[in-house]
Amino acid sequence: AKIGSGLQRQYGNIAKAVSEDPMLFRDSIFAIEPLSGRVWSNSQMTCTCSFSPKDALVYSCSAYLSCVGQEERAPLMLKGLGIGPKATFSYDELDVGNVFLESEHRYEVLLLNQGDIAVDFKLTPRDTTFGRRFDFRPTSGTIAVGGQCEIVVDFKPADLGPFHEVFEWTLWGSNTAVTLAFRGTSVQPTFTFDTQMINFGNVSFGFLNSRMLILTNDSQVPCVYRLHIPGDELAPNNEFSIIPSRGTLLPLCSQRVQVDFVSSHEKKYDARLAVDLEGVGGEL
Repeated sequence: AKIGSGLQRQYGNIAKAVSEDPMLFRDSIFAIEPLSGRVWSNSQMTCTCSFSPKDALVYSCSAYLSCVGQEERAPLMLKGLGIGPKATFSYDELDVGNVFLESEHRYEVLLLNQGDIAVDFKLTPRDTTFGRRFDFRPTSGTIAVGGQCEIVVDFKPADLGPFHEVFEWTLWGSNTAVTLAFRGTSVQPTFTFDTQMINFGNVSFGFLNSRMLILTNDSQVPCVYRLHIPGDELAPNNEFSIIPSRGTLLPLCSQRVQVDFVSSHEKKYDARLAVDLEGVGGEL
């Protein structure tokens, strides 16, 4: 008797809750106003349906109109397409051409809001040899409708070779990212001598002979250099001396170099002057 009485109270509470619930339309994406009312004969009522998508997806649901005195409900199908934020860069890819190793470069690009809602953007880091050498400011932010954001890109290559880096920028609420690509080749600094050959001619055994030449840095970056004669012995047994043998050449600048030669062997000499560049390589 007690169990039957408990079940009766439990189901009685459920039946009461159901009877008191008007069973009005509820949905997290669609809304209808008003949800209930009275329409007099030969009149009409305007209802407003609102659509609030949370993502760039297709949404659909059904609502039903229940009228007093009618057994069947009238269905209303609600459908909508959520359009996410739209943004684009002022250019999709930049070919920077040849850039010198360790040289600093700066580029500017605009991210444009081309949609009807604000754009929240964020850069996805790219951990590659050249990708990590790019620095973006800002890496995230919000662009109002009709607005734009200037993004400054700094690049300083630390390795030689071609590169093609594609950076993805995610847009909150959109399934499609926008991309910004950089293409080019990192090359070593270039230098030249004012002569292709130093000819000492016939020299006396054990006597000092000197020649002058000019080393020029043709690149846009400083060069830390070292000059030497491959195969020559170390001091004090060396036959060639270079003054200065090392130093730093600023961009597009030159340095006078003196090459001293004291023969300690009776033979024909055919040597070459090599240049080592710090961070680039040796015997260039």
